[in-house]
Amino acid sequence: MNEREEKRNRLRQHAWESAQRADELLDGELQALRNATRSDLDRLRPRVSDTANYNQLIATVDEATRRNESLAQLRTRLEQLGTQALRIGKEAVNLLKVV
Repeated sequence: MNEREEKRNRLRQHAWESAQRADELLDGELQALRNATRSDLDRLRPRVSDTANYNQLIATVDEATRRNESLAQLRTRLEQLGTQALRIGKEAVNLLKVV
């Protein structure tokens, strides 16, 4: 193996490790959203700052739950909603911890 291939392999390994750490950090938040009951989520609605994105987020989580998707699939669907939806998701998770 030449030096270039070794560097490429090290970079791939670092990228994989970074992705794993990110997944671990997001896992708790995604699990809290996924495990929240409908009544938990309904109580949050008036307290969330962006109701349009919140509604989109809840629809996505509901659909993922209905399809029994993995956390990785749910994460991908949430990322497709954009950074605003991810911000609302984090806000909702923090509010769930208070409820």
